[in-house]
Amino acid sequence: MSNRNREKKLAAIRAAWGKPRDQYIPIGSVRIYFDKQSGSEAFQVIDDRIANDLDLDRVFETLDHTNSRVGQQCLYDRLRRPTNRKDQLEKLEDRITFFQEEVAQREEAQLHLQELNEARDYYFPMLIFDQLPKRPGWMNWAFLLQGITVGAIVFTIFYPAAFWVLIAVLPVNLFLHYQNKNRIGKFLVTFNRFSLLYRTGRQLKPYISGESEEIDRHFRTLKNILYKIGWINLEKLQEREEYAPLWFLIEVLKFITLSELILFFKLLDQIKQHRSSIQFIYEAIGAIDTAISIASLRASLPHYTRPEFTASAREISLVAALHPLLLDGVANDLQLRNKSMLLTGSNMSGKTTYIRAMGLNVILAQSIFTPICKSYCAPFFRLGTSIRIQDDVEEDKSYYLEEVNVIGELIKKAGEPQPHLFIVDEMFKGTNTLERVSAAKAVLSHLDRGNSTVLISTHDIELTEYLGDTYDLYYFQESVENDTLTFDYQLKKGKLRHRNAIRILEIMGYPPEVTREAHQLAAKIKIS
Repeated sequence: MSNRNREKKLAAIRAAWGKPRDQYIPIGSVRIYFDKQSGSEAFQVIDDRIANDLDLDRVFETLDHTNSRVGQQCLYDRLRRPTNRKDQLEKLEDRITFFQEEVAQREEAQLHLQELNEARDYYFPMLIFDQLPKRPGWMNWAFLLQGITVGAIVFTIFYPAAFWVLIAVLPVNLFLHYQNKNRIGKFLVTFNRFSLLYRTGRQLKPYISGESEEIDRHFRTLKNILYKIGWINLEKLQEREEYAPLWFLIEVLKFITLSELILFFKLLDQIKQHRSSIQFIYEAIGAIDTAISIASLRASLPHYTRPEFTASAREISLVAALHPLLLDGVANDLQLRNKSMLLTGSNMSGKTTYIRAMGLNVILAQSIFTPICKSYCAPFFRLGTSIRIQDDVEEDKSYYLEEVNVIGELIKKAGEPQPHLFIVDEMFKGTNTLERVSAAKAVLSHLDRGNSTVLISTHDIELTEYLGDTYDLYYFQESVENDTLTFDYQLKKGKLRHRNAIRILEIMGYPPEVTREAHQLAAKIKIS
């Protein structure tokens, strides 16, 4: 890299510090690494339903300050797998702090990481996790054909009649060679970038955690794989006109000797045997980029904190917590001790945004050690949610039935010893008022037991009468002045005293006879 080009890239890196990626993020590609892993050893895997409830993909787009596609995939995976390992989070914090303080080394690392910023770099997890093609049963015939071809070439020098053997064998070789090209095609995308993965890893080696002897072993393994990839990965020669004749000669040599076909399956065998080394280097690069990304994210936040984790299963304290998508919004607290929260308020008052913000900050604390609060103290939670319920026409599931299934899953988890945080919006809104309130009270009492904490937002003020002893009551209140509706989005303790739903209809221009009848009926229902 020339000095001029280097300085240009450094200037771009400095200008982008503290800013998320400004380009389209194909979540389907970003999540390849996450999707291909088993979740058996994870403390919790945030499934797609919880991620959808919390808008986690949209949140990721604002949190993503990575420099490479590898780092992008590893950051996404970290958000979807919050941990209860304090030692892992402290190790992450040490690395973040290093890159916050050592600016020159961080910028040097960013220069190297940007080498892995092409869309093709999303496909390294295929080499690590995918089922690779098996060696075909006719492979021994390929070795035989290779021997016959080489022998025929040699014997033709002394016995010209051997040339006819060569003529007979070459069409078979040609067919097998180009049939194998179809197998190689999808792997070439990754093979083309494999040398860059190796090179970037070598350049970032000083920042890789682990025993130096083990790290060197992984790099030696990758270097051996690279030698075989080099012979297969010569297709790019045809992209440059001056190298096209050389590419043609090499291609002829490949199909005559079947060397590409034989080497391809030897390479796959070697990759299968040493996938752990590929994964080690891939994840090491991703971990470095993730730490740098978090350092950049912190520079963009109005405030953040290093979380504290308590052994008390039902104690949670978040001060001045913000929603990651609303950094210029109103900050609110969450203070609970041995109780859950019942939150009331009208539409648009901020209830759902608030409970989402709390759930997201739990994920941020347990994944990237960066909750957007002024202080954070809570146990290591597993999350459960019921916010965005959808009916399923194809499976003939009604809205209410789907909601029953989701809430049922929360009930199953409520008795587990591990602390759970359940975030629920408008429980059982798919059914009538009488049964909704009755069922919600019974379920919420059941969920609020053991080591589980519930954050429930609802329009059903009746629940405050039934759950006031076991749930702390909070509300959001809009105000109506001079026919203008305003929201302060400030959390308030206690019961919601004023109802403005019908008043809002008046402000929005509903016919007077409609709102008058609504007021009269509401008064009768309240009395009864």
